[in-house]
Amino acid sequence: MKVVQGIFLFLFPSLDLPEMEKVPLLRVSPQGFPRLPDWRSSRFLPEDPSWLDRGGKFFKEGMTAYYTERPLEALKHFRQVLESYPETPWFVPSLFWSGQLLVLDGKYDLALWGA
Repeated sequence: MKVVQGIFLFLFPSLDLPEMEKVPLLRVSPQGFPRLPDWRSSRFLPEDPSWLDRGGKFFKEGMTAYYTERPLEALKHFRQVLESYPETPWFVPSLFWSGQLLVLDGKYDLALWGA
């Protein structure tokens, strides 16, 4: 090492350590997503919307399709609400139920970003 006072030689000992196996500190087993406790509760089914409420009509059709085991059709109705009626009170429930349907289908990234 060169400094103002002169040049000094530093010797660093080399350590010859044995190769160590990497050990994980934490192991997490993959977990599935449980269904919601009230998944089939009729309280999620809205009253009949007025004939002017197109967003409510699509949401109710989506819930009906879900209850009758037609998830793709339900997702189509929920997406219709999300795309065409974002200002209605049906937007947030449609986002929630479409996310649930996507998670059950294993499409976690789409469910996370609300696609």
